[in-house]
Amino acid sequence: MKTRNLVATIGLCVALMGTAMTCAPSAQKVVYNTLASVQVATSGAYSAYLDLVVTGKLSTNSVPLVSKDYTVYQQVWQVAVTTAALGVQAPATQPVTDAAAKVVADITIAKATP
Repeated sequence: MKTRNLVATIGLCVALMGTAMTCAPSAQKVVYNTLASVQVATSGAYSAYLDLVVTGKLSTNSVPLVSKDYTVYQQVWQVAVTTAALGVQAPATQPVTDAAAKVVADITIAKATP
């Protein structure tokens, strides 16, 4: 019985040490996750917008502006990803979030415009 309790205690200690030794994600991982979240949201909005245009539910008038904004967003996002890969510990940069917000704002305006 004592052996069983000892084994159980040792097993519990190992399990607790394993979880205690597990570190929080690295700063670089947090940056990538943040950038990925912005990318998923912005690309999803852009894709859904284009679907509405292709199906004729939205006018094509706003396509040049929204597409230009999305291209700018992609460029600043790529710079942010490259910077994060170099180990710079910064969340999604202001240019990335500003560009993403502009894409989404233009899509919102396009949806509201008849």
